[in-house]
Amino acid sequence: MLIRFGIEQKILMFNGDNATSNDKQTSELAKLPNSFEEANRARCFSHTLQLSAKSLLQPFNSALEKPSEMQDDKFDDLPEL
Repeated sequence: MLIRFGIEQKILMFNGDNATSNDKQTSELAKLPNSFEEANRARCFSHTLQLSAKSLLQPFNSALEKPSEMQDDKFDDLPEL
């Protein structure tokens, strides 16, 4: 595709997220002549950071429930004071 558009000498690398499909794409592109190799791929740092933050905050999601999502019957078995 780069050759078709005449830009094969104008692009140094491409940026992609860490999806497995992008790993497969990179390895397949490396097999083609005049194409990108693994060294020409930059992984998206902001996407990696976002996924890390999401994993880190996941245990705290229950504390962030909206009041409408909270179950009213959580305290039904407690005795009245």
